[in-house]
Amino acid sequence: MKKLIIATIAAALTVSPALAGEIVPPAQTVTVKVSTAGLNLADQRDVAQLETRVQDAIIAACNPRTSYSVYLPVDRACAKKAMAEGQQMVARMSSDAAKSRMAEF
Repeated sequence: MKKLIIATIAAALTVSPALAGEIVPPAQTVTVKVSTAGLNLADQRDVAQLETRVQDAIIAACNPRTSYSVYLPVDRACAKKAMAEGQQMVARMSSDAAKSRMAEF
C-alpha cells in the first residue's frame, strides 16, 4: 500500500502568543500520511479522490483538535503551504502513473 507523505512547517499548529496569552512552543515539522489504496492515479477521478484525501488530512493537521484550539479556524498559512506541497506530490504521482500506463502499451 502506497502512502503520500506531506511534511509541513506547522507554525500554524501553535496558537499565536497574542491569542494564547502565554509562551508558545516553536513551530514544528509535521508529517501527514495519506493512503493511495484503491486508487488508479492514471484515472482523473481517482486523482480527484486523492486530492480530497490530501485536503482533509491538511485541514486536520493545520487545525488539531485540542482543548485550546477547538474554537480556532484552520491556520491558513499552514494549509496554504501544505496544499502547495501536496498538489505537487499528487501531480508527480499522477504523471508517473500515466507514464507507467503508457509504457504498458
